[in-house]
Amino acid sequence: MCPERALLSPYVDNEVDAPTARRIEAHVAECGGCRRRLRAYQRVCHALLESREPDVHAAGDRVWRRLELARRAALRRPSFWTRGVQVPAPAAVAAVVGVTLLITTVALWARIGDSAPAAARLAAPEPRPAAAIVIQLPAESQFLQLGRPAILREAELEQAAESAAPGDEPH
Repeated sequence: MCPERALLSPYVDNEVDAPTARRIEAHVAECGGCRRRLRAYQRVCHALLESREPDVHAAGDRVWRRLELARRAALRRPSFWTRGVQVPAPAAVAAVVGVTLLITTVALWARIGDSAPAAARLAAPEPRPAAAIVIQLPAESQFLQLGRPAILREAELEQAAESAAPGDEPH
């Protein structure tokens, strides 16, 4: 392998200093393999220099056109909520029967649960509070000037009403 082979591509691109360039030229004059390789590098370099620059704008337009077509296709596809769902008839019938049985069972359990407390409510009297407090205010609108309101327990109020005369009003 020739020691100058690695320098042929930089030589074609004018990336080597003058003494190295002279050494490569002397070697290529004597070595046929390096001479063929140097000509191949020069053909590639000339072909690249003569070729037209690719049309970047046209490629960009093609990409945007494809993206727009994909977007429109996605808009035409039905969404999950709007497309129909196909269920086999036996599965649909089984689902309807199952839901009906579930609703019936829940309704029966609720009815059985409600009937026991209703019977218990009818049999037992409703409890009364142990002590009720009644606040009796004077009938006049300016009762603060006349005195304080009386705070009585319900039993005391009933005793006061029984002991009072039929024409008297409680104070």
